[in-house]
Amino acid sequence: MADQDVKISDLFERLVDEGGDLLQAEVRIAEAKIARRLQLARRPLGLLSASVALAFVALMGIATALVVLLGPLVGFFLAVVIVTVIAAGASCLLFVEGRKRLEIVLEPPSLLRHRSEM
Repeated sequence: MADQDVKISDLFERLVDEGGDLLQAEVRIAEAKIARRLQLARRPLGLLSASVALAFVALMGIATALVVLLGPLVGFFLAVVIVTVIAAGASCLLFVEGRKRLEIVLEPPSLLRHRSEM
């Protein structure tokens, strides 16, 4: 009986050791996958960043044109205020919507959320 207890305890210890090794290997695999995906995403993200910068330049051109068009009708100062308020409002709406969608994406899985709420 004592031999059987020793064998069971040895088996349990071996199981714990191998389980730890397996977990570490899984973490390394996950890290490698994430690193590879980030490496693949670098160029597309750079292209998207450049497009955002160029879109900003285009938006400034449109805003300037609107001020020039509205200036003679309402005065240039008021035209600047109108265009700025419209741009700020659109920016706020886009920010709020983007933040809301990002929170949905970054929400922890339900299993983890329930454990952290306990």
